[in-house]
Amino acid sequence: MADVQRVFPYEAPNAIVMRSGADKVAVGEWLFHELGRPSADPARAHQTQLPGVPDGMVRVFYLAHRGRAADLQALTTQLRAARIQWVFPYTQPAAVVVRGFPDQIGTAEAMIAKFDTSDR
Repeated sequence: MADVQRVFPYEAPNAIVMRSGADKVAVGEWLFHELGRPSADPARAHQTQLPGVPDGMVRVFYLAHRGRAADLQALTTQLRAARIQWVFPYTQPAAVVVRGFPDQIGTAEAMIAKFDTSDR
């Protein structure tokens, strides 16, 4: 999501090492902490601007509806078909991370709201 040059995960002591420019590492750090929150609140907006991309942003959508993995995959496929730049699903916490321009983020927001209110 942040276009970090290199990322190395370490199991002990639960760390990630990133190599890139300071602005990209800052976005990676923000995302790392955002997805590591103990309690995900679907009502709050979680987004940050992308350095070097004038109108680009990354947004984390926490899902109120914690359906089956197949439902999350179907949502991800629909978002990608809507030409959202980047879409990544997460199961723990139930979330979708998207990267794009404001109009793409708005499209994703509408699609995710519909997903969260539909009966499955």
